[in-house]
Amino acid sequence: LITFDDADAEIAQSALPALAEMRFPAVVFVPTDAVGGSNKWDRVHGFTQVPIMDEKAIALWSRRGIAFGSHGASHVDMTSLPRDALVAQLERSARRLREITGETPVAISYPYGSVNDQVRTEAGRIFPLGFTMRSGLNGLSDDPMILRRVEAPSAASWLRFRFILTLGVDPVFYIRDTVRPRLWLRKLATRMGLDSAAGK
Repeated sequence: LITFDDADAEIAQSALPALAEMRFPAVVFVPTDAVGGSNKWDRVHGFTQVPIMDEKAIALWSRRGIAFGSHGASHVDMTSLPRDALVAQLERSARRLREITGETPVAISYPYGSVNDQVRTEAGRIFPLGFTMRSGLNGLSDDPMILRRVEAPSAASWLRFRFILTLGVDPVFYIRDTVRPRLWLRKLATRMGLDSAAGK
C-alpha cells in the first residue's frame, strides 16, 4: 500500500496516473478544509506553499481506483485538541470526503503523526484504520489504529528502496540516527576517560 499525506496537487500528475495504470493500491490523505487551496499549515515552518488537490481531481482519481482518507480537517495536531474539537475535526473531514467521492473513508493519517489515547479512540469510532509516522512494518496482531509506515525518499536507489520495503528501515536514516550517535558517544566517552573507568 502506497500512501501520500497532504494531497499535494502535483501527485495527480506525477504519481497517480502510474499507480492507477499498474493497479498499485494507494491512499491519499486529505486535509479537507484545504481542498482546492494550499498547505497553509506549513507557512509557519518556512516551507514552500503548494496547491492541494481540488474536488474535481479527488473525485476523478477516486473513480479511477485511488482511495482517499482523512488527514484531519485543518491539519492541526489532534493531540492538542479538547475532545469536542477533536470529534468535530474527525467528523467534518469524514463528511467532506463522502461528499466529494461518494465513498466512506476507511482510514486516517494523523497530522504530524501525532496520536494519543484520546485521538486513537475517537478516530477509531469513525475510521477502521489509522496511520502514524512511526517507521516500520505491520503485523496482523498490530493495532489497526496505530499503523507504521516506511518513508521512501524520491532519490532512493533501487537497492536502497528494496532494503526499505523488505526490512521496514531506511539504511541511510538508520545509520544517521542510530549508528553515528553511538560512535560519537563512544568517542566522547574515550576522550573523557569513561571507557577505561567503566572497564575497572
